[in-house]
Amino acid sequence: MTTVTRVHAEYPPGGWRADRNLATVPDRSPPARMPPPLDPPMLPFALGGIGIWAVIGVGVLVAGGPVGWRWTCLAGVLLGLAALPVMVVHDRRRHRRRRPGPDGQVTSSTSLSS
Repeated sequence: MTTVTRVHAEYPPGGWRADRNLATVPDRSPPARMPPPLDPPMLPFALGGIGIWAVIGVGVLVAGGPVGWRWTCLAGVLLGLAALPVMVVHDRRRHRRRRPGPDGQVTSSTSLSS
């Protein structure tokens, strides 16, 4: 008859303690000065996405790819075209936010009201 011995994991001397690992946690406090949030113009990204879906769709169509891929590319183009007016409005409001006020200061507020 064969005897099976169970191998236990090696524990550090004194066992595992939670306070031993807490000393190595880095400080997560925010920096003294936060950088301003990114607010890029969205219209170029929307047009680029529509163009990429169109190019891929034409490539799939010419190469005789699966029908599901054609529908996916068509959906990408149509959803991009539907979202295009939203991007135009976003960019108009972005331009209005960045326009200097009467005191010459540029307001950097990102409030949702306009």
